[in-house]
Amino acid sequence: MTDLAPRDDGNNNNNNNNKYVDVLIVGAGIAGLTCARRLAGKGLSVAILESSERIGGVWNSKHLYQAVTLQQHKSEFRIEGLSWPEHASPFPSADEVRQLIAEFVDRFDLAKLVHFHSEVAKADYDADAEKWTVVTNKQVSYRANYLVWAAGALGKPVFPPKLSSALENFAGNALHATNYYRATPYAGRRVAVVGWGASGVEIAADLAASANCEDVCLLARVGDHESTGIDWCLSRDLFGGNAGLCARYSGTGEPRSLQERNGEVARRMRERHGTALDKLPASLRFEGRREPLNNRIIVSEKLYDELDAGRLRVVEGEVVGAEGKELKLNHADGTTSLAEFDDVIVCTGYDGPLPTLRKVLNPAPTTDSLSLYQTMFSPEIPKCAILACVYGFVAIPMAADVQSRVVARVITGEISLPHAKEQMRWMEQRIAASPMRSTQCLTDDTFLQELEALADYRPQDAVIAAAPPEPEAFEPCEEMKDSPEWKKTMKISKSSSMELSDVGKKLLMNAFKDTTPKEAYDLWAETYDNDSFGETGLGFDSPKICASITAGYLSNMSPVPGEKLIRLLDVGCGTGMLTRLVRERLANGMNDMVDVKGFDLSEKMLEIARRDEGLLSDVVCHSLSDTPWPYADASFDVAMCNGVLIYIDDNFGGVMAEFARVLRPGGYAVLMIREDNYDNWGEHMDRLEKERAWRLMECTEPRDNFPNAANDEGEAIVWYRMYSFQRL
Repeated sequence: MTDLAPRDDGNNNNNNNNKYVDVLIVGAGIAGLTCARRLAGKGLSVAILESSERIGGVWNSKHLYQAVTLQQHKSEFRIEGLSWPEHASPFPSADEVRQLIAEFVDRFDLAKLVHFHSEVAKADYDADAEKWTVVTNKQVSYRANYLVWAAGALGKPVFPPKLSSALENFAGNALHATNYYRATPYAGRRVAVVGWGASGVEIAADLAASANCEDVCLLARVGDHESTGIDWCLSRDLFGGNAGLCARYSGTGEPRSLQERNGEVARRMRERHGTALDKLPASLRFEGRREPLNNRIIVSEKLYDELDAGRLRVVEGEVVGAEGKELKLNHADGTTSLAEFDDVIVCTGYDGPLPTLRKVLNPAPTTDSLSLYQTMFSPEIPKCAILACVYGFVAIPMAADVQSRVVARVITGEISLPHAKEQMRWMEQRIAASPMRSTQCLTDDTFLQELEALADYRPQDAVIAAAPPEPEAFEPCEEMKDSPEWKKTMKISKSSSMELSDVGKKLLMNAFKDTTPKEAYDLWAETYDNDSFGETGLGFDSPKICASITAGYLSNMSPVPGEKLIRLLDVGCGTGMLTRLVRERLANGMNDMVDVKGFDLSEKMLEIARRDEGLLSDVVCHSLSDTPWPYADASFDVAMCNGVLIYIDDNFGGVMAEFARVLRPGGYAVLMIREDNYDNWGEHMDRLEKERAWRLMECTEPRDNFPNAANDEGEAIVWYRMYSFQRL
């Protein structure tokens, strides 16, 4: 097998030659990265296809809300070879998890294996050649001996047709949980959260704790929970210290049986939340029913704290109709009731991976539910492993590592898979024995031990092993905000290997001190794109992330009634590079549906943009701070702005309000805000959200904007986050 060809980030749209690798991995989340590390360590050539612009899978997706934290204790959610910083929370936040993943990628040099914005369109297995051919949405083709699908367990959001019909006449606002980010816009409002599951419980608790709502009501479905199963809600902090609910071994390596843990959980829950437990509907209390850890688990001590405080109520009821802002509810005892709400947040989950697998893979699984041999191999799909589509109270990094070890042993010939009929027989036996009637539930000790033996893995060794060196803490934000030398400056390290134009080097070394922004960019116009994006340039990161997020919103839009095009505004468009990056990320045929207009204060930069015919339909020389902008109200579906808000010295509220003004209801604003400039904008973004002009949809992790540059101490020059808002 030949070495992997140079990375293609989607800019190369031809498919003249296949790219050959031993193993092709789909998805750059924890599972895909872990598997890549294991396989590369065996000397195999590996490539990872990632549909987005960011590493981390679900931890870098819009499915996350601001308050999300790990369900497992940090001692259980471990990536081998790393340990959490000493200051990390017991149940780390999303930013802390992202930083751990980033440390993992850096420690094992995994970024070079990832091909970004490469969504798989089709994967076909050639039985004669015993190889996979995988084609991306950019028509880039790969050829591999083995395929590993590690794209996660979450598919598209599910909004049940029955519930959608029931809410048809609801006069308030209804949205799926995937569009919930934080509680800010719900202050003083009456909110119904529909769905007793992880998202429903955590969002309801977040609203009750953070939003000062008039009413928060969590609606659990009506049903026979004894026959259909129910998710039990437990506190993650029951065991304290360094042990959590899914710790199967003590700190000294002694095993803790499932029966032992079940008994401890029941006792400690009553001690910890006795009063609040009694405020739940009887069918949602696990006491006297099934062993709590044998079923699916929701983890939220905040739910019980808010029940105790009287800021949250849980009602067993089903929405069967609506009129105005009044919901009609059916209850388990056969009665109905009416209740008024301003907002309904639908937490009814996501499709599993099966619809995507059936659409993309050939051959594809034909079973009604995802059933796999030893949780990762389908007898119907040769030379393919499906990772991390498991559940039960087990930490994903551990599950992914065990699965990756098995995959590595299979690919290298250390072990062989049994015949397809034997795999099917094992699956049938496993389904019959599982409390959840599934091959994918990893809570059971016996099953886990069997899988660990297949992987040649001893988890108790990992528990008692000496910790590896601590990664450095990631704390740039406050220092950078308060440090004057960071404010509106760029210092390039003397040891930097960048080769910029003379104009670009002079401007950056002097940190724009001798010129106004307009003068600087007029001077820099001809060489700006190469200095920013060329191979020896700054490695400008934020435009790629801004373009990727913007393209994602555009790809899920259609023109408003009466129009043929989707309207995009490029605020501070410069040479048009950001628009160009967006167009490169849109699927074939989508570009013709998107009309882009832009404005910038530099006429010289706009001259460059005009040279690319068809890139932007219209560009205007106009200053960002000169409000109102020369566009009508509600005239755009998306507005994007990258790298120019740092140059605004006043009128911060007026500028931020313009983004909301020019957007149509339901439209999106994608804004890059430097960490050292957040104080100028944060209060104005928040004010618009409190006024319900828009709602925050996503905020990325802090990112290094110029990875090819550093200051004299070798530190990053500029950290930023990308903020996405939806117009209400």
